[in-house]
Amino acid sequence: MSILAGVVSAERVAGEASDSPESALLMLRKGDLELGILPKVGGSAVLFRRNGGENALYAPSEHWLEWEARIPDPLDLSQWTDFFGHIIWLSPQVDFWNQQELIPQQHDQLWPPDPYWVYGDFKIIEKSENSVVLEGPASPYTGVKMIKRYSLDEQGAKLSVTAINTSSEVLHWGLWSNTRVSGQTEVYVPVKNENSFRIETPEMGAIPWSVEDHFFHFSSGIAEGESSPYAKAYLFPDAHWMAGFQNEQVFVKIMEPVLASEIHENHGIFEVYHLRPNSHLEQPGLTEMEGHGAYHTIKPGDKITLSERWMIFPQELHGIKVQPLRWLSANRDRLGQIEVD
Repeated sequence: MSILAGVVSAERVAGEASDSPESALLMLRKGDLELGILPKVGGSAVLFRRNGGENALYAPSEHWLEWEARIPDPLDLSQWTDFFGHIIWLSPQVDFWNQQELIPQQHDQLWPPDPYWVYGDFKIIEKSENSVVLEGPASPYTGVKMIKRYSLDEQGAKLSVTAINTSSEVLHWGLWSNTRVSGQTEVYVPVKNENSFRIETPEMGAIPWSVEDHFFHFSSGIAEGESSPYAKAYLFPDAHWMAGFQNEQVFVKIMEPVLASEIHENHGIFEVYHLRPNSHLEQPGLTEMEGHGAYHTIKPGDKITLSERWMIFPQELHGIKVQPLRWLSANRDRLGQIEVD
């Protein structure tokens, strides 16, 4: 057992002894919607689906039953198993380890994030059939604890996170929402023009991008060989939503509106990280649909909050499957009118 004892309880999630990976999840249900959460692994959402369909998130289910064995010692950052799904980090990434002195050798390191964000034992403090409030532990590294709220309604899922400064120091953080979907998911972000984003990649041109009908998009494709190309886009979108197309459904992520001047200069309002799937290595690839909240100065005891909404739609018009740009064009105004609250 790692020294996260007290951070990660040895108790098992109710029903986890079952052979079904989903038995390890805290499940919320409303109508035909289901949202699955791992409270003891960062309070992270790892399943979101409609009508018993495909999980919109990328989160390997073989990890769910074995969560306890995969929790690392927080002082040994080489032990890192990612459960993927949806996670909340704090931004900027360049300061992940710069507001702490417990592990001075981690200063200026960009990875990994604070294990208390990712692996903390989140306690259930309120629960109903279609909503839950989870409270995480206070991190000695980043000086905050998080409270996560999940709920389902007829439209979809609402997610909200509050970070509270539990330290005696003034901290500087923004909330960073990172939703992982498969590498084969086609993600589109509404932008005004090609001046609305920048691209970072070690291999220029390895993953082409395009802007069509005012939507940014990384091209799809399958890599071969011993490595997969990757790229990241830092975007200042023309709307407060993005959409991912996979398995004949559309996953829409809607964020609270925020001004470019309110976020940290190292980040975009939206970010899309794309690691191409690899047929030779049999790797599924990964796409991250990310949104940033405002960057704050947080006094001891103060808190910051970020909310978002998720929705799932069929990739069709009038009962017929259509290409992403046609679906987006038909639904652009409708999606722009949907608010998080």
